[in-house]
Amino acid sequence: MWVVKIGGSLAYAAELPAWLAALALHGGGRVVIVPGGGPFADLVRRAQAHQGYADATAHAMALLAMAQYGLMMVGIEGRLVAAAGLSQIREVLATGRVPVWIPGPDGAPGVRASWAVSSDSLALWVAGQIGATDLALVKSRAPSPGVHRAPDLCTERSLDAAFPGALACTAVETWWLGRTDHRAIGPIVRDAARPATRIAS
Repeated sequence: MWVVKIGGSLAYAAELPAWLAALALHGGGRVVIVPGGGPFADLVRRAQAHQGYADATAHAMALLAMAQYGLMMVGIEGRLVAAAGLSQIREVLATGRVPVWIPGPDGAPGVRASWAVSSDSLALWVAGQIGATDLALVKSRAPSPGVHRAPDLCTERSLDAAFPGALACTAVETWWLGRTDHRAIGPIVRDAARPATRIAS
């Protein structure tokens, strides 16, 4: 089972429809898509800077920002299925289709309500909740092959502050894919190949 988090930096990318089509084609029953926040979450950050509301409010709004991006994905690729919660994710997987997580404002119970927790950490949380073996973080920047340490990626702001600690407490294998790696995703999610870049704790 794979969780594939598609970063918000791909919201306007030409490759986004190709990613969604490839996952719909190859990921039925084995892939869950977690959307980033993208431009929708950027609006939440800007509004908070102006109005000064609490991080707990911003966290709930950011979850809804992810939901908007997820609905956009389903609108682009009609074979994907919107799934509002973990139980719906499991139901869609059982039908052999690919769910896209559409979180509500309280859609990640137990997760700290802070900007230290971004969609990367939330994707790792989803992976743990559904028993996924692997998590792929799809980012616009292409990674160099090999093993990258999560604390180093956190320092350079490629991962959120909560991710290294969360990764250290899970057995989920985590990988980094670039925006053009949709061409290779079929064999990867079918376990016929492995990505070139792993994120380690």
